[in-house]
Amino acid sequence: MKRFKPHRTVLYFGLRILEKLLNIFSYDTGFKIAQTLGLWSYFCAPLERKRTLENLNSVFGSDKSQDEIRRIAKEVFVNFGRSLYELLASKKIVADWDRFVSAEGLEHLDKALAKKKGAVIVAGHIGNWELLAGYLARQGYPCTVVARRVYFEKYNAWMVNLRNKMKVDTIYRDAPVRDVLSALRLNRLVGFVADQDTDGIDGIFVQFFGRSAWTPTAPVRFARVGEAPMLPVFIVRKGMHHTVTVGPELELNLSRDKEEELKINTQKWVTLQEAFIRKFPEQWVWNHRRWRTTSPDLKSS
Repeated sequence: MKRFKPHRTVLYFGLRILEKLLNIFSYDTGFKIAQTLGLWSYFCAPLERKRTLENLNSVFGSDKSQDEIRRIAKEVFVNFGRSLYELLASKKIVADWDRFVSAEGLEHLDKALAKKKGAVIVAGHIGNWELLAGYLARQGYPCTVVARRVYFEKYNAWMVNLRNKMKVDTIYRDAPVRDVLSALRLNRLVGFVADQDTDGIDGIFVQFFGRSAWTPTAPVRFARVGEAPMLPVFIVRKGMHHTVTVGPELELNLSRDKEEELKINTQKWVTLQEAFIRKFPEQWVWNHRRWRTTSPDLKSS
């Protein structure tokens, strides 16, 4: 049982109050307020700011000036503010998807689902990832996301209810394997936002921005066991508008060495993810401790 943490209750009810306040305004005005709050959070959250700047420097320090790195860091926080507002004002987005989201590459989903084995979608914490599944579901693609259970029930219920309103099902990460395989057998898209170093997951070390990063293997494992195609899908914003980009099915390498197979195939989608983040660095979660777990090779060196 998780220990009760009072700050979670404060944050949750603060979120619900903010939801009420921002929805008093028009969408455009609420959006502008939210991005200003996001910028303020850059100055008011010193630990998150420090980690964001450290990660950006470790990746771009030799290529970008300190002014440019600070600009990107501020935009990261602005993106947080914008994305939070979009979730709080999701009713307005759901009512007018075409205004807020467009897509390219949907033919790759059609081709994948024609195989009748579902499809494994690998995404990242870039842009507003919660809108990604919602948009695809509203376009007629049956969507299930595999998500971490939030151990504060009110917030967890709020997130699941939000996804439900966008016609997206949720399977918790600790659910039985058969739940995910059942979704694939029903020819659903099963999405993994799999770009974080998280406790309690099966993973493998692959290269991410030139560093060894502990990365979930679940997408590759389920694609192999379910014989389902695996596709990279990302969402990025330009102001209020978002573009969903669907890549073609990844050709998985097959090997008798299962560990090597997992590594090669996981590296494939991570390499694509890295390339996308390089194009839009201000929209990724640089405050996350992506390289927290240390590779045994580094420990022994």
